[in-house]
Amino acid sequence: MFIISYDLKSPQADYDAMFAAIQGLGAAQRILESTWVLDTSRNEDEIAASLQSVIHEGDRFLVAEMRENRR
Repeated sequence: MFIISYDLKSPQADYDAMFAAIQGLGAAQRILESTWVLDTSRNEDEIAASLQSVIHEGDRFLVAEMRENRR
């Protein structure tokens, strides 16, 4: 399970393309305006490559894996 967050600041920002890219990766739930939870079998590199294809210069994103806290 992953958290995806982004800032699309370029004049060419395409939110619909970003939404489609995230939703195309697996079971996605938007939890804040620019933050999603994603359940997928893909790894961080695969997710980042998919998102990289829809962003432009000046846009940013973060992909972080959520793990169970074991003590």
